[in-house]
Amino acid sequence: MRFDMDEETRPRRRYSNLLWPIIAITVVAILIIIQALRVNKVDETPVTTTAPKSYSTPGPVVSGNVTIGGGEFLSNEITLNRRAKLSGEFQTGSVKSKVAIVVVEEANFEKWKLQTDFKPRVGTGYVPGGKINPVLEPGTYFLIIDNRSNPNPQSVQTNFVLE
Repeated sequence: MRFDMDEETRPRRRYSNLLWPIIAITVVAILIIIQALRVNKVDETPVTTTAPKSYSTPGPVVSGNVTIGGGEFLSNEITLNRRAKLSGEFQTGSVKSKVAIVVVEEANFEKWKLQTDFKPRVGTGYVPGGKINPVLEPGTYFLIIDNRSNPNPQSVQTNFVLE
């Protein structure tokens, strides 16, 4: 009879001997999965982008006093659904303070940022003030106030409108 009891308990011992290694392997696998998900999680910070504006009626594009950081530029995307004239003027506070105004088509914007060979629609060079008035066909353009040549922040009084 004792022999029969050993036969009954033997399968249980085999299972109980394997139970702890199975639990350990399962816990390690879960920890590896959690670590992989934690390390490779998607960046939850929103990317700030300005939505392109579709201008179809006359009105202001950039107006008022804007400050551009040293070595930086300010760009405004303009999407036209009709032919329009972009008229504008700008003025820095001093003859020694100079910025450039450039209008480029969307295809040339990346080239302009990389300072490679680009074709501007209109450009002033680095000056303390000036006026522009190009006629633009339907499409996407960028109006750029460029202060990349100056290490100091620049305050610029602007008034750019579509006619």
